[in-house]
Amino acid sequence: MFFQHIMFTKMAMAIYGGIVAVFFMVVGFRFLAGMLALDISNELQEKNAAVGMAVMGMYIGIGVAIGIVVGLAIH
Repeated sequence: MFFQHIMFTKMAMAIYGGIVAVFFMVVGFRFLAGMLALDISNELQEKNAAVGMAVMGMYIGIGVAIGIVVGLAIH
């Protein structure tokens, strides 16, 4: 079987955890944008620094979340 080897199990856990982390980040970001009634692409085109920092925070959060999930899956 594919998942009898521990390496494949950990790799599957890391991929699944990464997908779940990205999903929840996107859902949370869309929820925040919906609550504040923002058009994010329009605000970024107008060079709104606050929206740019929020998007930057989302990307940093995704990176940290995926790093933690992969690190825990490998450990």
